[in-house]
Amino acid sequence: MADCGQRNALFCLSTALCLHLQRILPAAQHSLWLLVLRGIGIEFRMQIENHVWRSLSDGSFGSSSALLAIFFGAALGNMVRGVPLKADHFFFEPLWTNFRTGAHTGILDWYTCGTAVLALVALVVHGVVQQRVENPRGPSRLRDQEIPLYQVR
Repeated sequence: MADCGQRNALFCLSTALCLHLQRILPAAQHSLWLLVLRGIGIEFRMQIENHVWRSLSDGSFGSSSALLAIFFGAALGNMVRGVPLKADHFFFEPLWTNFRTGAHTGILDWYTCGTAVLALVALVVHGVVQQRVENPRGPSRLRDQEIPLYQVR
């Protein structure tokens, strides 16, 4: 049986989770919906043999993957920059401000948006390099063309 100190610690932990979960719940919901759309795009792509259905599934997968990269890149930018805590140890910032450098920042400002775009570009470049390494001659329609990944002069 747990002693009084352990019960108080458990109560404090559950109280802290309840207080702070409501602050991160919208971002978690958006991320979860984007992960669900990625899964739908992968799972339902081959269910119906139709060009429109495949295009819709590919679009769902691609757009949700790009938005996930942007969301997580913005979250990474906020963590790297740091988030200000108020005197009562709570975090609050507006979603965006005037996009200028200064002391008054928002969740989305020039730094976090730049980090989000950088994360998206990094993942796109990673995918291109991986496809190029796995299939050096390219897809069947590009087999006759030699397209270098980059040229060093």
